[in-house]
Amino acid sequence: MRRRRQQVWTSTTWHIQARRTRNGLLIVPVVLFQLPYNFLVDSGAAYSIIDQSIAEEHDLPLLQGVQWSSPGGERAQSPRARVPFYIGGQGGIEIISNALVVSLAEAFNVDGFLGADVLRQFDVTMEEAMVVLRQRVKF
Repeated sequence: MRRRRQQVWTSTTWHIQARRTRNGLLIVPVVLFQLPYNFLVDSGAAYSIIDQSIAEEHDLPLLQGVQWSSPGGERAQSPRARVPFYIGGQGGIEIISNALVVSLAEAFNVDGFLGADVLRQFDVTMEEAMVVLRQRVKF
């Protein structure tokens, strides 16, 4: 008789207050290097992004670049930087990401993007003005 693997359940859930833009996008508070920033939640982006000015301000060592497609469909190559994000602000969830370093247009009015590299570590629910992250269970 085959034994079934016992399921593991977790109740670790974080409710992160977000701000919705006029066109329905969610912006969450993120702390980097003990400073507050605003990041757009972008589940369609393969990589998280930090603005180049943040990388320069903190003199982050840059890692080898990767190719990616911008929202307009143009191919680009950008360096990455290993960055500790605190999603939800000070005392939030710490995630370390190799984020792309990109000069973001002021039109975005954010300091970075939380992409799938961070979001796929959780079960994510986006509500009206809240992002709910549930810790994924690993067997």
